[in-house]
Amino acid sequence: MAQEIGASKKRYLEYLYKQYEKGLLNLQQIELLRREGYIKDGVPDEHHTPSQLILKKKSAERWVNDPFHNPSQFAVFKDHIQKDDWLPESNIYHKQDFIDWINSIVFFPFPQKTRYSKFERYKAQAYNWLQDKDTIVDYRTDDAKREFVSRELNRIKENTLYFANKYGELKEGDMISGSLAYRAKEHHAVIFYLFDCRYNVIGGKGRQIGFTSAMGIVALKMLLVNNNYYIKFIAEDRDTTEEIFNDKIKYPFGALTRWLQPPVRSDSGTRFWLSDKPGKGKKGYPDSRIDVVAPKKTAINGGSPQLVLIDEIGNIGILGAMLNEGRPTMFWNDPITGKFALRRQVWMWGTGGEMDKGKGSYEKEWYKILGLWDAKQFESGFVPLFFSWHTRLSKEEYEKEKAWYYGARAVEKDIDLEASKVQFHQHYPTTFKDMFLTGTSTLVSRNIIEGGLDRCRSVGPRMRPVVGYFEPVYDYSDPMPPESDVPYRIVDALFVPLDEDDIKEKGTTMIFQKPEKGWVNRYWQGTDPIATETGHSKQSSTIWDDELKTVSALMNFRKSHAHKYVFLQTLCLGLYYDVENPVKAGVKELVEANIGTNYCDYKEAKGFLNSLIFTAQLPAKVTGGTREIGIDNKGLRADGIIEYMTEVIRNYHQNIYISVYFDQLTTFAYEMNPKTGKESWGAINKVLHYDDALYSLTYAYIARLACSHMPTYRIGTSSGTAKIRYELVRDSEYNLIRVPVRKQKNMRENEEEQNFRSVQS
Repeated sequence: MAQEIGASKKRYLEYLYKQYEKGLLNLQQIELLRREGYIKDGVPDEHHTPSQLILKKKSAERWVNDPFHNPSQFAVFKDHIQKDDWLPESNIYHKQDFIDWINSIVFFPFPQKTRYSKFERYKAQAYNWLQDKDTIVDYRTDDAKREFVSRELNRIKENTLYFANKYGELKEGDMISGSLAYRAKEHHAVIFYLFDCRYNVIGGKGRQIGFTSAMGIVALKMLLVNNNYYIKFIAEDRDTTEEIFNDKIKYPFGALTRWLQPPVRSDSGTRFWLSDKPGKGKKGYPDSRIDVVAPKKTAINGGSPQLVLIDEIGNIGILGAMLNEGRPTMFWNDPITGKFALRRQVWMWGTGGEMDKGKGSYEKEWYKILGLWDAKQFESGFVPLFFSWHTRLSKEEYEKEKAWYYGARAVEKDIDLEASKVQFHQHYPTTFKDMFLTGTSTLVSRNIIEGGLDRCRSVGPRMRPVVGYFEPVYDYSDPMPPESDVPYRIVDALFVPLDEDDIKEKGTTMIFQKPEKGWVNRYWQGTDPIATETGHSKQSSTIWDDELKTVSALMNFRKSHAHKYVFLQTLCLGLYYDVENPVKAGVKELVEANIGTNYCDYKEAKGFLNSLIFTAQLPAKVTGGTREIGIDNKGLRADGIIEYMTEVIRNYHQNIYISVYFDQLTTFAYEMNPKTGKESWGAINKVLHYDDALYSLTYAYIARLACSHMPTYRIGTSSGTAKIRYELVRDSEYNLIRVPVRKQKNMRENEEEQNFRSVQS
């Protein structure tokens, strides 16, 4: 046992030291490292300033969505930046810094994205070139003019951000001139960078952030600087595509300086072809074209285009079929490197809301690609990209729009207020889940859900949940039977924090607050178990802190064909929070009875059956069913469980700092069966979404209510008719130790304590 504890302590100290190097520790943790000899002194220098202070400083700065707003940021780079300075080694086999950068864009509001040095070099290259103000009229001789044109074409080909800001122009009817010089924002720079690195992208966004305009600039550039280049532009229908085609590609082409415009060979409603037609039987420069096509299964691979652009993919019901049909033509084995590589580019993007035409195809493809990305199966070839409302609006503008959708429109006739609220979050999404919201009612208001997500994101590093896993502590004198999954009897559990690199593979549990010793009946456990070895749902187990009325920990995990390991992690969670028993028995736990038989059997085999709450102990509206242990989630009891779920979230949502609950609330909605009229609550899409954590939280809350006769109190303080004494007992190694023992008080002792309390007050 001592060896187990020693190894875990060393891992924990090494984890702390890595966090210290990142500047994420408080003074007490730094002092611990100093005492253990990991650092020479306990005073942090400027490099190791606690991140809480840095976070406050950053939050005071106004977010500026301009890639060039602070030119001094480029001073750290050399003056002559080359493509190799910002180009990744591979656009399939990603490095960790690139993965972290994309994750910060996809999973967090855009202003919170991390710094990626290659992207910063890309912007610096464009900024440096934009400082050259010369034009072709500044040169007199033909050779000088040809040299200028050659330089500009090379720059344009290499850096789309440079081309967009130097030569881009948009059609804008609100301007007197009818046009507007293109000025890329930070998120446009991200688009241009990913394209120039030849990534494939599936993009999600809010309304009117300029994604389509940016891709029009991209398409125009590729037509200008490539020979024999073929682009397909696909949208929900031909009329929509032609309108975009004219406004986003043809108009910017007409606004280009003359020396940059190749002759136009064909300009029809569905084709734009650039070629100087030198003679019969010859190909002219650049002989590149873009075709407008309607969606069909062979749209991607028909004609072998080098680039396919698909707009508003939420309205294309055959999106999945198109991608599957075109996938074989997207890759090849590079004859030079011998590696699997992208041969063609596919960019597709869409906005939330009004996706009835698409029949959920966009959502399915998004979650499929995001799931592969999250599992680091990058051979899918796609990078997910999501831009939150911050790319278009300030916080003040966002609140004004919210007030309109949430209230002002309610006075209009025939306006459904709840539908209006959903529409607002579809148009101005905070997370990618907002894009796929439906008109169905969520369990609690969007204010609670969005407020919870914002609170969890903005919390300082020292309060963020720590992810890790549990290692059981054994009694080596008591071996288990040969068929057992553990070699010895489990007596305790150790929590092992993980670095970010290991979280995906090993992380089972998020701990917001470690158990505080010296308390009785403070922690309660609720578990929504898995029923089979394979499937979509996860085993979820929540620890409810009855003193602070918050969630202390969440185990939310699944491992295929290893259900006993999942059971073990749940059991260890209960042991870890048992702070009142000298011989640990686990905190009181309520399990869903319908699918919890295997887990209950597992706990019984390990000797912890007594920690489970029986059905007869439950509150009246959730009592019943055929099982003796746990809570039955059927019939009227299911309605009672939803009532308790609503109660705990509405009353205590401000105390919860684990975002998983609010993520699941986003897609947890009400549904009525049109045939039977039966009402039910659950995940909107049971294949894509989860609700396990919500149920485990509710069961933990009900567990506390079921044992309301057992008061929560600190050892050594008043606890009704009970008192705490310390007795000498022998531990497993026959050492005498003092342990707290709860004993009944007599009437005289109660009177004396009441008198003492009254004197104190």
